[in-house]
Amino acid sequence: MRERENDMEIAGEADTAIGGLARIEATRLDVVLADLMLSDGGGLDVCRRIKASTPGVVCLVPAAVRADTPGFLLTHTTS
Repeated sequence: MRERENDMEIAGEADTAIGGLARIEATRLDVVLADLMLSDGGGLDVCRRIKASTPGVVCLVPAAVRADTPGFLLTHTTS
């Protein structure tokens, strides 16, 4: 995806929720891609914390679908 978008820049990476949150606080970001499973927490928790501390940042958690899974259902919540 990055190869097709020349106006996109990767600002950093982190292996843990704590490291990711620290990176986000230190860097002005537009979008965060958070892994669903991190060693010290999950991407959904990270996104909740990002929304509370930096509401202008869009947080996405990409879903991985196994080949034997027919699909997945996206839902909308207000929380």
